[in-house]
Amino acid sequence: MNRTAYFFHRVDLIGQFLLLLAAGFSGISALVVNKDFAIFYFMSLFLIGCWQLLSAFIRGVSYEDQIKLHYFFIASFYCVLLFTIFLPLLDTFRRWEFPLIIWFVGFVPAVAAIWYLSDCIRGRAEDMADADQLGFIPSRLPLYNPMKPLKKIHKKQALFRYL
Repeated sequence: MNRTAYFFHRVDLIGQFLLLLAAGFSGISALVVNKDFAIFYFMSLFLIGCWQLLSAFIRGVSYEDQIKLHYFFIASFYCVLLFTIFLPLLDTFRRWEFPLIIWFVGFVPAVAAIWYLSDCIRGRAEDMADADQLGFIPSRLPLYNPMKPLKKIHKKQALFRYL
């Protein structure tokens, strides 16, 4: 893995983790403390979705990761469905439709974001294992020969023996 890919993967994982942490914190705050935190939860889910769509596109096209490319197309199709079918339902506040909207706007993207982050972490671990097998990272230290320093001392003693 070259330095650019290493940097991209590292920044991508850190960004996803921080956004998911913010979404989790605001979601728990909305459930426990105050319902006003729900707007932060949905905004952070939107940011996670944008980040992960961009990440999936870059990883799928540039690094030829088929799983990420499939995720990109499925998530894009989900966004199209969300904006064409479920977003117009927000105007209606009928009792039976509101949990359905919460399910499709709040729960499904959170599960997808957690899955995508775990898949990225798993892929990163596999890349590091492959790098170790290819010899980029030494799998074991070279053997230490305790007699090597003594050979140097014996050579110096041999030089001064005839003085």
